[in-house]
Amino acid sequence: MRAVDEPDAARKVGQPNLPLPLWLRLLAAAALVAWGALTDRRWTVPAAAVLALPVMWFSGLAILAAIPALGRVSPPSAAYRQSS
Repeated sequence: MRAVDEPDAARKVGQPNLPLPLWLRLLAAAALVAWGALTDRRWTVPAAAVLALPVMWFSGLAILAAIPALGRVSPPSAAYRQSS
């Protein structure tokens, strides 16, 4: 785990990264998910997943592509409509 928390370990791969400590990002991710759950904001889950990545490579930002799909509202199923 120590190798993941050290920014120098990620630089050896040769891909650019954001050198923020893992413990700080995990705290921020947990706070973001808690706030999102309390205020019904689904987009906070993929955003927190990006923050919680062991190494913040720029390619990890691809997870944020899930956010527009979370805004789609599917119609209620037929079984749900009949029980209401």
